[in-house]
Amino acid sequence: YYYSIQDYPNALNHFKKAVAIDDKYPSSYNMLGYVHMGMQNFSEAEAPFKKYIELIPNEANPYDSYAEYLLMQGRYDESIKQYEKAFEIDPEYVTALIGVGNNYVFKGDYNKARSYYQQYYDNAFNINQKFAALWWKAVTYVYENNISESIKILDERSKLASENNAPNYVINGNAFAGLILIENGNITEGEKYFNNASDFTKSLEMDDATQRMYEIYNDLDKCHLKILKKDFDGAEKDLEVIKAQVEKRQVPNEIKYLNLIYGM
Repeated sequence: YYYSIQDYPNALNHFKKAVAIDDKYPSSYNMLGYVHMGMQNFSEAEAPFKKYIELIPNEANPYDSYAEYLLMQGRYDESIKQYEKAFEIDPEYVTALIGVGNNYVFKGDYNKARSYYQQYYDNAFNINQKFAALWWKAVTYVYENNISESIKILDERSKLASENNAPNYVINGNAFAGLILIENGNITEGEKYFNNASDFTKSLEMDDATQRMYEIYNDLDKCHLKILKKDFDGAEKDLEVIKAQVEKRQVPNEIKYLNLIYGM
């Protein structure tokens, strides 16, 4: 719970207690590693991940967790080996393919990255994994500054989401496409995608809390747009209204995004 709300000091305390009770309990070490990463204590994170592997060396997840740590440290070739080990141990552990692809993005080999994302798509066990594969393929094109191809992939993803009754992916796909476009100077086209996300949200029947969450993100996207149009007074006025709602709801990701837009 504390980890999920990003209260890392309290999370660390509880996982340390778990280890003290049973120093052979594998998942405690896994989470100790992730808590240390969350606290930016990277020098402290490696040992718990290695202990996690030591305790259950025939399972895939320990190698995947250690690979993620190595990726964040920029140790890309080492990370790839660990992801490949996870996939070798369990060929159904297809999420390791995403990790390999991510490493190749940071190595600058975008074609190789996309080949792994495509493998992930082809071996996906559910539609959510296919959405993730398309998302990361779109990201590689952003790195290459091939914006039109990135938007094309996101459009494909939104179409797949519509066909599979997954409205959240339609919303975030349009919002992300809008963000990519406006950040690359195409404000008019980006605004169309933001409006698509907003209009689609309003057309849905969902519980009030979820609907408000999407509306808040849509409203913050539109504030971002106003900032780029240099309508600072309009953006500030809208932000004051959104701020009151976000502070009342106390959802961490909404608070972070609100502050991001304020910072801009």
